[in-house]
Amino acid sequence: MKPVKLIMNAFGPYASGTEIDFEQFGGQGLYLITGDTGAGKTTIFDAIAFALYGEASGDVRRAEMFRSKYAADDVPTFVIFTFDYRGKRYTVKRNPEYMRPKGRGKGYTLQRADAELTYPDERDPVTKAKEVTRAVTELIGLDRRQFTQIAMIAQGDFQKLLLAGTEESLFRAIELVRPGALLADVCAAVEGFVRPRGFTVVRDFVGHGIGRHLHEEPQIPNYRPHYKLPRLKKGMALAIEPMVNAGRPSVKILDDGWTVVTADGKPSAHFEHTVIVTDGAPLIVTDRPRIALPEQLGIAPL
Repeated sequence: MKPVKLIMNAFGPYASGTEIDFEQFGGQGLYLITGDTGAGKTTIFDAIAFALYGEASGDVRRAEMFRSKYAADDVPTFVIFTFDYRGKRYTVKRNPEYMRPKGRGKGYTLQRADAELTYPDERDPVTKAKEVTRAVTELIGLDRRQFTQIAMIAQGDFQKLLLAGTEESLFRAIELVRPGALLADVCAAVEGFVRPRGFTVVRDFVGHGIGRHLHEEPQIPNYRPHYKLPRLKKGMALAIEPMVNAGRPSVKILDDGWTVVTADGKPSAHFEHTVIVTDGAPLIVTDRPRIALPEQLGIAPL
């Protein structure tokens, strides 16, 4: 399931209509939500979970708490979430139960919880809160608990995912180191592994050969370059070092002339091994225990 657009109206800290167009952030499908404490990050997760299941993304907050205390009395509370699933686009609209002004006269009346799921084909929309929750669960094959565990990653778990993916890409590249192999294939293995997982590779810095000097030719980028790279020969020493960003691939150097950070301020990971090309399996001369486990990505280790 891939988010397309989220509209929150009088929902949580968002007093009026707030729209998030996920498509403007690219099509990779992995989005990092950052901000100061109290900025409304959790509310975005809650809005998505509420639209789909009528519940918050966590177990502490309840649906009846979602009516914004900052909204005017006559502003309705609702969430509209548009998402793609298996190449088709669906839209679900849901509102919680809350008190609203009466249509006639003075005083307030109870606005009942309601929902509607719109299909991409000629089927009639599903209406009523419980029926929509049931239809969404059947559609994507996940209940609320499963969805929040799989589709919404907490900050600490996201860091593990980034570390595990970067380190695993290093070993995917090392696995291709053999006499006669194309170095370009080794380079492409890094980006080929991390990009489907929503990450990008730094293009301004690369790995390199090692010989009489620490940095020698050939360059070893973490993507397939447009220029020609040699075939590997026995005895070559290579520094293979994936540099993987959670956001865009661009980086910048700070005023100290040494420290490198991501240009968009999002997390980055960097792993490196020095590898010798042998007649058989590559020799990792900087071998050490792995920091992250590929199982954290749901993938089998090499």
